[in-house]
Amino acid sequence: MSLTEAIRLLEAVLAGLKAGQLEVASEGVSKPLQLPEQVRLRLKSGRKKDYQRLSLKLSWKGDEAAGEAEKKLD
Repeated sequence: MSLTEAIRLLEAVLAGLKAGQLEVASEGVSKPLQLPEQVRLRLKSGRKKDYQRLSLKLSWKGDEAAGEAEKKLD
């Protein structure tokens, strides 16, 4: 993936965060993720020889009813 493509993807994620909903597609199936007011964000970086990485992890506690509905979609 080019840096430009990565920027576009991260900008789409940012727009979803601002809207309070992320749309995630996998294998042709799209699932909306509702975001609460409180989320957990963890950033990690690392380096090994010529390899560098940045990991971003966003998590939140979900609504149990929404979780049950999502299980039924699977």
